[in-house]
Amino acid sequence: MSEEDNIQDRCDKSEQEDSTSVSEDIEDIEILRWLAEMGLDRAQVNLGIRLATGDGCEKNPKEAMFWIRAAANQGLAGAQCCLGDCLADGLCGEEDKAEAVKWYRAAAEQGYATAQYRLASCLHYGEGCQIDHEESLKWMRLAAQQGHAEAQTLLGYCVLLGIGCEKNEEEAVKWFRAAAEKGIAEAQSNLGECLYKGEGCEKNPEEAVKWLRAPANQGISESQYYLALCLIHGEGCPKDRAGGLIWLRRAAEGGYQEAQRLLERIEKEDA
Repeated sequence: MSEEDNIQDRCDKSEQEDSTSVSEDIEDIEILRWLAEMGLDRAQVNLGIRLATGDGCEKNPKEAMFWIRAAANQGLAGAQCCLGDCLADGLCGEEDKAEAVKWYRAAAEQGYATAQYRLASCLHYGEGCQIDHEESLKWMRLAAQQGHAEAQTLLGYCVLLGIGCEKNEEEAVKWFRAAAEKGIAEAQSNLGECLYKGEGCEKNPEEAVKWLRAPANQGISESQYYLALCLIHGEGCPKDRAGGLIWLRRAAEGGYQEAQRLLERIEKEDA
């Protein structure tokens, strides 16, 4: 994905959480600029996005940041989240992860799900701030409860391992399933693994295979490994040793150590 597409995609998602915008359908850049200069916050952020991506105008990252920041300073949560994204990743040539956290927090405190997830992620990984798993979990849970799929995935991971909270495998499966049903590959992989092992749920190889296939096809090594086990042993699907070995090799080539060890053992036995 190009830098322009990344800005457009991330800021578009932010804008979708705000109430309807009177400027979103305006094609004439000069009219949009006039509305921005009049102080209309949504016009300001939309003008900023278009200047950042060169949509209908010449790209101007510096001016883009000016207008996105203007809307953020007016308290528009979508603009605050968008500004946080730009600062976190240097999308408009200005990178400041600590300031990004400030803007994510401002939008998160308005109940903005994407910003709550971004803030949780920063606190989880220590990007622009100190690691704080307990506060991270607070924001993660708020975003997950609003249906934010990436937050649901990360929350499932944390409660599965007991990061910032007590372990709760059953709750982890609940969040993995919620995100998996929205098409999040990592959640599908985690759900498939839980179903295969019987962690937080009854063991169900048939359903495990169903959830493992999509992320395996997307290159997630862990899914490839567990799908390989199902095929090699005929668990939850017809036995297919040759097909299982294909997936096992892909997982091994992706650096998954358990797959590498198992493949080495199988190749020695077959020699």
